[in-house]
Amino acid sequence: MTTKTCLALALALVAFCGCQRTVEARLAVLGAVPGQVATLRETTFDQTIAEGVTLVDFWADWCAPCQQQSEILAEVAQAVSNRAVIARFEIETSKKRVKQFKLEYLPTLVLFKDGKPLQTYTGLTERATLEKAVGSGSRQ
Repeated sequence: MTTKTCLALALALVAFCGCQRTVEARLAVLGAVPGQVATLRETTFDQTIAEGVTLVDFWADWCAPCQQQSEILAEVAQAVSNRAVIARFEIETSKKRVKQFKLEYLPTLVLFKDGKPLQTYTGLTERATLEKAVGSGSRQ
């Protein structure tokens, strides 16, 4: 069996039994693997945050601190690879999300658990803070 076939069967089984997909399965839909930062788009945003723990970095290309946050996010993704989806969402692609989350400053990071925002971080946020947040989100 190919990897794609195995993944499709695993997703079908998860859908059939009603249980949550693994972080690996959630990332596969986004074309990423555990330990990588995924890229969210308007079309994948709601589905991605709907289950499990997801940390989303709202950013823009013109934002210098966002570039630094990107490097930190890559380290966080490595550290929490099987506990949460770590993703970035470029705000220039959707004003809907800017309004929805009342984004005034960048970078802004939002930690979601099963579609609900648990915590918001504004400005450059340290790796340890984000790792701790993901850990506490995983235990809730």
